[in-house]
Amino acid sequence: MRRFNPLFLVALLSFLMLFACKDDDDKDEKKAIRFAVIADPHLYATELGTSGPDFEAYIEEQVKMLKHSEVIFEEAIRLLMEMDPRPEFLLIPGDLTKDGEEESHLKMAGLPRGGQGFRNRRFCGPRQS
Repeated sequence: MRRFNPLFLVALLSFLMLFACKDDDDKDEKKAIRFAVIADPHLYATELGTSGPDFEAYIEEQVKMLKHSEVIFEEAIRLLMEMDPRPEFLLIPGDLTKDGEEESHLKMAGLPRGGQGFRNRRFCGPRQS
């Protein structure tokens, strides 16, 4: 199996951003693109549990606000939507969920609610080992 080359993704994004800036009316003038980045949200589906000895031991070991991760992520999206001008797209690199639990990924796939304000396209790259 071939390994994913992150340089390919950087080159592709650079190429797309270069041509996305092109204005057909004035070829000498480029339009600025605004985008936002929320890195490593570690979203956790709270229905997996937020109490008990195992959860408490994990919280003491790891400095992550798992109980509040969904609220924090939604608030970040809300703040981005209030920006003027609003970002055209959102990049979410890194660990999307706590440990890759299916429930957490399903929750992440539904956020931001209805894709409000951002182009509704999602691209995922494979994890690097």
